Amino acid sequence: MKKLFIFIFIITFLGNCTKEIISSTNTSKFSFSTTYFDYNPYSNELYLYAEIENVTLTNNIDSVWADVINQDSEKILTAKLLQTNNLNDSLWNVNSFSYKEFISPFESGNYWVKFYISVSGKLDSLITNSKYLSIFDGNAIPEIISWEVPNEFQIDEVDWKDLPIFLTIFDLNGNDNIQNVKYEVKRFFDGCEVECIIDPNCNDIIEDSEFQSDETWDLEFIQYNSAGFLYGVVIKMRPLDGSSYEDEHNQFEAKDCGRTGLIIIRFIFTDLDANQIFSNEIPIEIIAP
Repeated sequence: MKKLFIFIFIITFLGNCTKEIISSTNTSKFSFSTTYFDYNPYSNELYLYAEIENVTLTNNIDSVWADVINQDSEKILTAKLLQTNNLNDSLWNVNSFSYKEFISPFESGNYWVKFYISVSGKLDSLITNSKYLSIFDGNAIPEIISWEVPNEFQIDEVDWKDLPIFLTIFDLNGNDNIQNVKYEVKRFFDGCEVECIIDPNCNDIIEDSEFQSDETWDLEFIQYNSAGFLYGVVIKMRPLDGSSYEDEHNQFEAKDCGRTGLIIIRFIFTDLDANQIFSNEIPIEIIAP
């Protein structure tokens, strides 16, 4: 029922639409500003939506339509979108068009949409990113498909390094049903073996008895692929000299050293039906340069 509520909410409040552009050939007078598409398994309806900006406030749009393409690159539908606003709207320079129809049969899978606009005989088009659409309307238990985590990672002597980690998951209810994807760690670190200046206990080993977590330790959705939904995160790894680091997203104070030893990482993700899935414990050996 939660997915049904979300679907209704999105249709009612179209401000939640997202820009999903891969490629487009915009004219100088009109441009696609927002696109959205989804399938509602409760009503068996396919929904398409596009906002088109009238850049120069001239000319009228002749027509807007879309091709729906499945993961086998087959066009399953060509649909005409109808205008949902009028010239009396306060935002009349942005034209909105939508399509909602009962579609059956329909198969779960990855889909993308190519939107078209015709203005004074000139054609413009836009291709969205792929998206997994599901016909399943029950409470599906999500599952872990695979992860990409190195067995070993070497920190640098003086420079911070990126440790990228990826996780592929799948949920029959679709990626919109995934509430969050997080990670947590246990540390089994060696002492610094230096003169302690910042932390008087810097030469003590670190052994976590429980997993450590933080509200910011989230994996971000990257894309749909043939196996499921790909998520990823880049973990900043401190260099051996313990130096500080700061960017627009992170701020880490200096320490006496960058620790080496063992990290145990575990993934946790939760869906909107309160299903919570834990991965196996995955070791990463952190070594000195």
